[in-house]
Amino acid sequence: MKFTQREKILAVCLGLIVLIFVYYWFVFKPQQQLIATLKNQAAANDQLIMGIKDFLDSNGKLPHDYKIMKAKADEQTRMFFPLADQEKTILAIDQMLTAGPLGGLAISFGDVQLAKSITNSKAAGQLDYYLKGLVEDEVKAGSGAKAAASAGNDKEQIPSVDLTLQYSGPYTSLLSFLSSVESWEKKMFVKSILITPSKNPQIVNGNIVFRLFMLPKYPGSDSDFLSWDINGTYGSANPYVLTAGAATASAPTVNKEAAAPVTADFVLSLKPLTADLPAVVLGKSKDYTRTSYVYSDSPDFVNTSIKVTQKDGKYYFQYQTQNDSYPKDGSLEVFQPLGQSVTLLIYSTPRNQENDQNGINLALTNETGIPLVVQVLNDDPAKPRIVVTKRSGDVQIR
Repeated sequence: MKFTQREKILAVCLGLIVLIFVYYWFVFKPQQQLIATLKNQAAANDQLIMGIKDFLDSNGKLPHDYKIMKAKADEQTRMFFPLADQEKTILAIDQMLTAGPLGGLAISFGDVQLAKSITNSKAAGQLDYYLKGLVEDEVKAGSGAKAAASAGNDKEQIPSVDLTLQYSGPYTSLLSFLSSVESWEKKMFVKSILITPSKNPQIVNGNIVFRLFMLPKYPGSDSDFLSWDINGTYGSANPYVLTAGAATASAPTVNKEAAAPVTADFVLSLKPLTADLPAVVLGKSKDYTRTSYVYSDSPDFVNTSIKVTQKDGKYYFQYQTQNDSYPKDGSLEVFQPLGQSVTLLIYSTPRNQENDQNGINLALTNETGIPLVVQVLNDDPAKPRIVVTKRSGDVQIR
């Protein structure tokens, strides 16, 4: 069979079309898909490399974010006790007992158990929210459904232990001791209390059962509570006998802000970037839950503003740093000044090296009928960390 010239040309064209089609579907297209996959992998690797470089860079964003997140986690869990640390708890209780004539006859601890967290108060609800987030992050980081199921069953429970204290002393001293326990940042909830009279009408006896909630902490958390920077004799010595060089004076403090003026409504701390805490921490005084705190950890000066106002006989406030604000939605929150003025107490830190350049540009707005008093402590005399860029209303800086 003979093909005409025209048929030969058509056959060659058809063969070329088939060849191109086969090459496209079985060679070119797979190669294109492989190239696209490799480009995506290269982009992901570039981002990973940038993240590693940022992590290794001491002035990068990640280390500063980590410091702020760690500070928030430490402050939100500060009221809870670290796991299995009975000795420092005994020292703290001994300090509160020896502050008055109430005598502690015996202290005993129960077994560690899971218990419901306290959720009746607003502060406890906030704590539960942050702790839930920590638990969920831990579950995501774990492997296997078993860890997720365990966290799901116990997500509203945390370890706790019951502490029983037998006491003897005046009734007023008992009330004073309970007040000290209540003001202590480590919360010991009274589970039960027994008060019985004695032969001496001025003395009462009994026992108190406290419930202590505990949490595992980040390494370095509660360092002030766990440090043993005391001298003395240990082992068989009676820890309740006060002798020369005894450890009682160095026991954990009941109220960490006792040195602050009573009228301090707000506190602000400034530290170098080399510190463990964020460079800027601002919040309400005596807010042990730290829900009102804002943070910043920039190597440069950070714009920080504080506003207090008055409306219908009530006082309101709001403040913000470079990337954080309170309240979060930009509204105003009510508060009651502790004195005849609104007081901002600033704890600064002298600069420790040439590249220590961080600080704040502070804008102050006072729209109340009382003065806004700013008291600065321990700032660097040569190059202050605080630069007041705006004053509005009755603002006094000391």
